[in-house]
Amino acid sequence: MLELKDAVLVVEDRQVLPKVSLIARDGQITCISGAHGSGKTLLARVMLGFQPLAEGFVTIDGELLTPLSAPVFRQMMVYIPQAVEKVNPDFVPDTSDLESVWGYEELTSSNAQLLSPYAPEFASRRPATAKTLVIADDPVPSLLSMLQEEAEAGRTVIVMSQLPEFTSIAHQLITLEPL
Repeated sequence: MLELKDAVLVVEDRQVLPKVSLIARDGQITCISGAHGSGKTLLARVMLGFQPLAEGFVTIDGELLTPLSAPVFRQMMVYIPQAVEKVNPDFVPDTSDLESVWGYEELTSSNAQLLSPYAPEFASRRPATAKTLVIADDPVPSLLSMLQEEAEAGRTVIVMSQLPEFTSIAHQLITLEPL
């Protein structure tokens, strides 16, 4: 379970999200939706412990997420980064700040035009049973059934997407409005 309580995100002295509170429960899919630029990816970074909050807090299974505890919590998480079009096939991203990325065969197939830039380095590693939290930032629709399986297995699944494929199956839908 992940909880955000009165979370306020400030970037470059500017509040970029309204105060956000939510509880994402085990065995459910929480979809965080909103227009492009509404802060979905920034909120995912907050949940991963990479982006600090100006106000409020994040807890995972009742324990406070802090800069010191974030690396430990990330070992319990699976992060599916936002799919990007790979313009330069020789580009190798810096993945040093990621402990786990969930890659599936379809993301790394030679005919895939849209893929996570991190997937080749962490391809085909299904999360262990100890993983409790899956965060998918704007995943491709072909991952829908896999994310549903993770929720059915009792994991907390948080999807950042405005696609109807994800918003329609969510147990909880949070819509972000840009400030």
